[in-house]
Amino acid sequence: MVEEKKVSGEFPKADRLIFLTFLVLMMIPMIFPIGLPIPISSLSREAFKAVEEVPNGGVILIEENNAFGTLVDIGPGESAFLRHAFEKLVTKDVRIIIYSGSIDGNQISQRFLREYVGLPDPFNTDPTYGKLWVHLGWIPGGETIIAGMVTNMAATAPVDLYGNPTVNMEVFKYVAARAPPIDIINGNDINLFMVVHNTSPDAWIRQWGQYGDPQRGFPHGNQIQIASSAQQASAMVFIQAGQMRSIIGGQRAGAEYELLIQRPGLGASTMDAQNFAHIFGIALIIGANIIFWSQRLKRRSEK
Repeated sequence: MVEEKKVSGEFPKADRLIFLTFLVLMMIPMIFPIGLPIPISSLSREAFKAVEEVPNGGVILIEENNAFGTLVDIGPGESAFLRHAFEKLVTKDVRIIIYSGSIDGNQISQRFLREYVGLPDPFNTDPTYGKLWVHLGWIPGGETIIAGMVTNMAATAPVDLYGNPTVNMEVFKYVAARAPPIDIINGNDINLFMVVHNTSPDAWIRQWGQYGDPQRGFPHGNQIQIASSAQQASAMVFIQAGQMRSIIGGQRAGAEYELLIQRPGLGASTMDAQNFAHIFGIALIIGANIIFWSQRLKRRSEK
């Protein structure tokens, strides 16, 4: 008769200790980002350089299309880019125009502006709002709106997030006077385009890729896209063709951008957690092998 062994259903103490240690090592960098050094790709450096090269008094147009489902992957790059752009608003008098092509993106962008850029809530209590920057809110319409923002922005976005007429805002008057036709904001008034999305990059390439800055060697596409790592392959075709300048693709690229602006955040913390987990895993493998071979050698010596 075969005797059945009773199973308690509990992990051995050593296993529980391993899982607890793993959890602690993952939690520490998530709460307190360390910003461990990681290799920075040429794409992240090019995106950083694009913001640095916006001239004094230049204009950045940002479309926010992030979604809550891709927030973990795209969010780090988005928050880091916004921090960087708003630093230039202070140091170089840059103007920033933001709008959202999705409901999720509208909410996420407002949260990031409050939490990571440090702007007050509501935004219209900020003395620079309407003068140096504006958030136009969610504007539904897909590619039609993308095209409208670089043909006649005031007609496409007559009011901002709060219902204020944009035509009366100082930031719109300033941008409209930069290039002919005067009083109409189009793609020639924009120095740098940025879009956050989780779909195909084609629509923004079609509508914004024709605008650029010939003086800096980007005649067709002074445009940065922040997208999931899965979109990077399709974006490379446009980058190599000169229709797009660079991409911040996924969580890893977001962490690289955070290190470039010297502000570790969402991306750096997740990369730190992954690095800690990998180091712990390697240590477990080495430790287990040391214990195994030491016990084996001990048994051999006792024979």
